[in-house]
Amino acid sequence: MFFERVLLKRSYEEAKPMEKLKVKRIGIFLLTISTYLLSIAVPTSIALGNTAIGIGAAGILLLLVAKDYKNYPDYRILLPIIIPDILTMLSQFSLGFLRMSSIKQHLLAYFIPYKTLKEKKIFDSVITILGVASIVLFLALLFETLTWQNIVHVNFHRLSFHHHYLIRARGLFSNALTTSSVVTLLLFFYLGLFLSTKKPKRAFYLLVSILSLFSLILTQSRSSWLGFLFASALFVVFSLKKGRSYVYTIFALALLFSFIIYSNQQFRERFLYSFKVYALPSNFERVALWLDYIKTFKQYDAKQKLFGAGSRTRKLIWQNFKYCYEKVVGKRVSLKVLKNHFFGGASHNIYLRYLGETGIVGLLGFLIFWIYLLYINFKAAKGENGLFFISMNCGYIAFLVIGFFENNFVDATVNIALMFIISLNFYILSERS
Repeated sequence: MFFERVLLKRSYEEAKPMEKLKVKRIGIFLLTISTYLLSIAVPTSIALGNTAIGIGAAGILLLLVAKDYKNYPDYRILLPIIIPDILTMLSQFSLGFLRMSSIKQHLLAYFIPYKTLKEKKIFDSVITILGVASIVLFLALLFETLTWQNIVHVNFHRLSFHHHYLIRARGLFSNALTTSSVVTLLLFFYLGLFLSTKKPKRAFYLLVSILSLFSLILTQSRSSWLGFLFASALFVVFSLKKGRSYVYTIFALALLFSFIIYSNQQFRERFLYSFKVYALPSNFERVALWLDYIKTFKQYDAKQKLFGAGSRTRKLIWQNFKYCYEKVVGKRVSLKVLKNHFFGGASHNIYLRYLGETGIVGLLGFLIFWIYLLYINFKAAKGENGLFFISMNCGYIAFLVIGFFENNFVDATVNIALMFIISLNFYILSERS
């Protein structure tokens, strides 16, 4: 009996590593599927993106069970946006803010691609699929612009083409603002690859960059247009030391963009409306909400100023909205008009959103997250393939400019795309040698 127990124990100990290896292989397989699906989903589908994250979460769980703790990206970069949300909930002794916070499954899009690419050398395949999906997004936007129909709900019986007036394309996400934020990130990602990669891939990367630029134009998102122009100007400044040919590339794209905008009366007028508060309802609605968030923040008590009002923020915003809205439009309005222009109290400014909901601590955490990300890339830009990291930072800066007019960071679709792009950014940083 003694010898049998010894043999059983030895066989169990020998089988245990094999079981772990099997579990690890299944986990890597699930992560690989998840990464491929994410590369399709980022420009095309939030539903597919959530499915991919679910599969990836199962893969990560299996790897942790197998005690595989290597080849993950640095989790600490996410702490500045996670900890303030936790502090906000603790300050209110309530989990009510959890559904509005940044603590969501979408953050897994930061871990899944990085771990997958470290384990399986499929980087070229992933960015090729992502590029093809980006081209599909452009074709969908072009279809909507010319047919005046949403690509998700096409009525073939009424299908016709129009070229005299180009409607605002919303894309596969059925939201022009969401689409434009995603496209901005993809544009600068592929531009960076084009500038830092040798043939034969360069032609494909340039094609995706140009079509992404056209996609940006077709969304008619003025905030994204401003973000692109501002980031392009910075790109020229940052890349001067790298060579004139690189400056010419981004200058040519900015010139092409400007030519298309100003040669088309519809685009030109829409862009110029950005600088006229009363030209469009969306302009003075934003101004009223911004004033409201600032006024409401001033009325917070000390604890709320530090940690925000959490899930109560928008109720407090509504209390001051009548005063702020009437101050902007210069006349008294009915309750029905106020409700039509309140839009649930969304700030249309990511910085005021963080200030209102998570307080000074939350806003500082959000800014620290971006400052650290920009610092890492600027530091990497001094070395090999520096133009890629300059381009990535310009994309992030464009994203931050958009944030002055939209709540882009907390949009589920945009957040998945952003985390996916940051993951690829960090993978290239780790493998650039």
